[in-house]
Amino acid sequence: MKELKEKRKEVNTAEEELREVVKKQKELALKEQKLGRTELSEQEGSTDSSLTAEEQKELASIEDVNNTLAKSASSIQTALSKTGK
Repeated sequence: MKELKEKRKEVNTAEEELREVVKKQKELALKEQKLGRTELSEQEGSTDSSLTAEEQKELASIEDVNNTLAKSASSIQTALSKTGK
């Protein structure tokens, strides 16, 4: 019985982690989209909303973090499927 409780606790924790990962991915996607729109405006010739060097670094960082989160989500999903959820 104790083992079942521990396993259930692990599954709940994994589900919470997955929710947090997905939430963070959505936040990053919105931020990336906003920066992407600015970059698109720049490419179309509009100079009033071009990306600064800091924004370009932030965009690259968002892409890196997003990739890391995707890998994390995948491993969490694998762990959940192994537990039968």
